[in-house]
Amino acid sequence: MKQKKSIQSISRYCRLLLLSICCFSCTKNPKENSLLPKDGIKEFRIVQTQDTLLISKVCNSNNSSVQIWKLYKKNGNFYSNHLGQKELIMSNTVSMDSMYKYPSKYCFERVVIEHINDTLISTSIFTKDVQEHLDIKIVYNHNYEIKFIQNWLVFITYKPL
Repeated sequence: MKQKKSIQSISRYCRLLLLSICCFSCTKNPKENSLLPKDGIKEFRIVQTQDTLLISKVCNSNNSSVQIWKLYKKNGNFYSNHLGQKELIMSNTVSMDSMYKYPSKYCFERVVIEHINDTLISTSIFTKDVQEHLDIKIVYNHNYEIKFIQNWLVFITYKPL
């Protein structure tokens, strides 16, 4: 009888020990998580009329569309009206490298328009705060048909799903 109680006690102890080991080992497994870019842009949308060009970005997370530029055609070139300041953004006749200062943004914006070859032109827009970095590059032809947009970020923030 005493031996039976001892075996039951050992058996109960072993089950409790095994259960404890299982519980503690589950909490010590490495945790996996996927990280995605916070500024994930799914696509750029372009709506062009005779005298206006709208460029919007569509976010990966919720498919929301955010307008990043509304450009107006004047004298054959496209300008933005950024914080009340007129900026030349797209031109098929002018090559330039200009710096714009925005007191409310505490930074500079640099716009570079250059001819890539006989048929393509690019506009690169840089932001300069601590360092200068390229925000966006638009490549288009002489008829202002946008061929592609390149988007680079110096710092990409990743966040969990």
